[in-house]
Amino acid sequence: MPLLTWQLWLVRLEVQDSPLPWQKSSPNCSPGRTANAFAAVLALIGTPAPAPKPRGKSPGWPPGQPRSRRIRYPTVRKRFSKPKVATKKSA
Repeated sequence: MPLLTWQLWLVRLEVQDSPLPWQKSSPNCSPGRTANAFAAVLALIGTPAPAPKPRGKSPGWPPGQPRSRRIRYPTVRKRFSKPKVATKKSA
């Protein structure tokens, strides 16, 4: 909350007061009026986020690019083996 108040205090001289029809305009913006006008400041600054990517059907393969079938590998099957019985060695 203190960070938000600090931002509003720093921006209060930069924002243009746009009162609602029933409000009186004043040279000094209150924190509430500054918060209402803060959206215009953010719109001027912009955003660091990249532009959204297009959605929809993918373009598919480029024309003229050769296609090849996927390489299929044989299935590896491991069989169950019984444990070997240890033989006794005589001395």
